[in-house]
Amino acid sequence: GNGTFNSEAFDTVGTASVVADTAGTDGTDSTLTIGGATIKSHAIADGVITFDDADTFAGMLDINTNSEIAAALDYLQNNALGDAGATVAFDVGSDSFLFTQGDDTGTDSLDVVVRLEDAQVDNLVTVNGTGEFDLYIV
Repeated sequence: GNGTFNSEAFDTVGTASVVADTAGTDGTDSTLTIGGATIKSHAIADGVITFDDADTFAGMLDINTNSEIAAALDYLQNNALGDAGATVAFDVGSDSFLFTQGDDTGTDSLDVVVRLEDAQVDNLVTVNGTGEFDLYIV
């Protein structure tokens, strides 16, 4: 922490990296839906990803239920975020989820998802990328 914010260290797969900011990316659509619509795009700020059901990101979808979480994870697995260790977070109610891409080739069984109960992620920071305490969650 820094006296104002608390932080936690997180050791992940591969060489950890926080996925770069984007104001909007038209991704490969999810196959699962939220309110009958697929997730089609995303934006990332400080490692925190938000999703939209439009091809051109215009606004954040609310994700609250297990089926909506499943749609978000389906969308993430349908899109290459970077190399193994590429990590984003998204908030769901009072919890947050960390998603780390498991390898460079998109082998979904190697991806890692961590639920952080009663924790909101404001930003992710790559610490050293050596495999020991790769990321700080603030």
